[in-house]
Amino acid sequence: MRALLLLLWTGLASAQSGSDGLPLLRAVADNFRNLTAYSVEGHFSLESNSLLGAGEQDLSFRVASRFSRQLRVEFAGGEKWITGLPFVAVCDGPTGWVYYEKIKMYEKVNLAGWMAGYCAPGTLSGFEHVADNVRSAVITGASQAQFEGRLEPCVVVEALYRVIEDVKISPGVIGKIGRVSRKMCIDEGRKLILTDRLEADEEAGSHPPHIVEAVSYDRIERNPRLSPVLFEFHPPEGFTEMHRPKEPTSVPDSRPRPCVNCFTEPEPVSLERPEYSQEAWDEGIQGKVILLVDVDPEGNIRNIKVRDSLGWGLDEKAIETVRNARFTPASKGGQSVEGTAWVEITFSLPDKRPDLPSVGPVARPKPSPWLPSTVLKPPTDLDDFFNVVATNFKSAAACERIDALAHGGGGGDRRGFEVQTLQSKCYLDLAVGLHDAKLCDRVTPVRVGAVDGSGFDKEYCLNLTGLGHDFVSGRIPNGMEGFARVMQKLGYDDAQIAQWRARREPSRPQATITPADYWEFVEDLALWGSDRDRAEFVRQALSLR
Repeated sequence: MRALLLLLWTGLASAQSGSDGLPLLRAVADNFRNLTAYSVEGHFSLESNSLLGAGEQDLSFRVASRFSRQLRVEFAGGEKWITGLPFVAVCDGPTGWVYYEKIKMYEKVNLAGWMAGYCAPGTLSGFEHVADNVRSAVITGASQAQFEGRLEPCVVVEALYRVIEDVKISPGVIGKIGRVSRKMCIDEGRKLILTDRLEADEEAGSHPPHIVEAVSYDRIERNPRLSPVLFEFHPPEGFTEMHRPKEPTSVPDSRPRPCVNCFTEPEPVSLERPEYSQEAWDEGIQGKVILLVDVDPEGNIRNIKVRDSLGWGLDEKAIETVRNARFTPASKGGQSVEGTAWVEITFSLPDKRPDLPSVGPVARPKPSPWLPSTVLKPPTDLDDFFNVVATNFKSAAACERIDALAHGGGGGDRRGFEVQTLQSKCYLDLAVGLHDAKLCDRVTPVRVGAVDGSGFDKEYCLNLTGLGHDFVSGRIPNGMEGFARVMQKLGYDDAQIAQWRARREPSRPQATITPADYWEFVEDLALWGSDRDRAEFVRQALSLR
């Protein structure tokens, strides 16, 4: 009976695929916002992390919180790759302690420094912030997750965030990271996150440090009775207190040093903190801009070049900061000469959004090649087939046959955050290829804009059509096997495809027909077939469904 109910529930949840997931995230957040206490157990896996590298990945954790000021965090596992594990941190208001089982030592947590992460569970629990700073959230289907010792049904929500304030980068380390992709499986009835996979670049740039973490929850209790003793620190017997050495304060040596024919590069002496761009804040961009600054013998700036770019208006902000700075000129043998300074400007996401947008055009670079697109619902074999027919045979009627809920990420490009309907993208390609602005009326807005901020909407379509872009022929199907199945449903079989291939390439040895041969047949027909044969194929294709 339970299995029957589970199958029924899963079918109902699947029917919600493609719908807005933000209301569910808000319900989860509200479910945790007014709790007086909670207790969570689960597993934390670092699939990729620029700070820790590879190693034993699966860690277990326990988090208990009471009255929003008392916290107990326990981490275990990873003994082969992190010296500080396992550890227990107990925090009560402004006071916190952490003790390390492996080395039998304990120390006081400095809540003003990097150790504050020990007293903050971050994304491991406390789901009250799961609906904050969401750019898009979409229900993509139903699944199951191991929870409380059994498989439980859950709704899959894929979301993109502008920024997450409390990402658990590693045990004891909390970070503020922008442009986060997140996939959660949520118990819709109890409003609980059962699994959570988060992926992001810690910084933007050409070679960004990347992080992938996966969390699965074994148990979540709301408003349990937690003993105050849990949050009192009592060092175990045999443990000693750790005292980290203070960093020495160095006094610069101002005495002149003898130098013969030595060369010193120019240096900035009055760099102010750079402003943030509104566009970068909206996108959750942070990182470093490196500039090459040519300085003359008088210390005047002659030229500024961007070596490592962030885009989104931050390059311009970095240049503006450097232009307002003073430089000491380069010197050679005691004489001022021309030189080039390497200036690194670091941008960390501020808490407040800048008041004014940037002046002039803002460069919007492609996002990290590591981050996947959020795909609302993979196109079915038939939807993908109609997309191929429409774009190869210039058939708007084939676009019409694509299910309005079928989505593809960036037209097959998984590097960006583009999320768009396959039907809308089909009309866009035809409008541009046929230079037909009327087709732009069928290009609908998307949930998340393209990476350049324009969005695959009607206005973007009209701009491309007006610029006279040439049509890029062909849309290779996402799955050759699925495409071949639809072709067979249409009446074609291996024998017919083999006859076509023999006529096209008589000298090619006969071999088993592959799914790719079906695609090549359609491509060949679209490029070289007669008008009558092409029209007949489209007519046959539209007879499907």
